[in-house]
Amino acid sequence: MSEFVSVFKTTSANEAEIIKNTLAAAGIEAFIDGENQAGFSGIFEINVVVDSEQESAARETLAQ
Repeated sequence: MSEFVSVFKTTSANEAEIIKNTLAAAGIEAFIDGENQAGFSGIFEINVVVDSEQESAARETLAQ
């Protein structure tokens, strides 16, 4: 079973989507966790997560 790790945290759903798309363009499948915040948008953390096997590649991509 795959384990997922957070590689980016934000309170902005738009920013999370941009990060997810950046990773996808690099061939890294990412998911957004915590995006559904109902009326509390911008308050709680949203995590962009990847498979633990792709963590290093994802962090390197985001560092660029």
